[in-house]
Amino acid sequence: MNDPRMFEIVPPVKICVKQSAGKGLGVFARDYIMKDEVVEVAPARVLSVKERDHLIEYVPPLADYDFYWSDRPEAAGAIAFGYAELYNHSDNPNVKLVTNEQSQTISFVAMQDIGVGEELCFDYGIELWFDAK
Repeated sequence: MNDPRMFEIVPPVKICVKQSAGKGLGVFARDYIMKDEVVEVAPARVLSVKERDHLIEYVPPLADYDFYWSDRPEAAGAIAFGYAELYNHSDNPNVKLVTNEQSQTISFVAMQDIGVGEELCFDYGIELWFDAK
């Protein structure tokens, strides 16, 4: 059996999670990160419309953490693992997301050079349900 999702995911070594002033937890650079470098590859669980509706109804706080997945109507969103759920929003992001439907992963890719200690953020691309700081 040749399952395209059967591959090794290596934990990220250049990032860590710590408190972000006024935001709760956030993802920060532990080492210098170069533009276009893949910072993290996070496994994802793609949700059907029924599963996402169930999430919204029964576990509403988690529904705020689902990711857009694709334009396919049967793929309503995805829950990502690893540090994926801890990246904060920024109107001036320094990372972007790249989804891979075959491997069911979300890669976080540096949009610019990122120095040690800088927080890694992406633009959520939706109307925010909180005050961005």
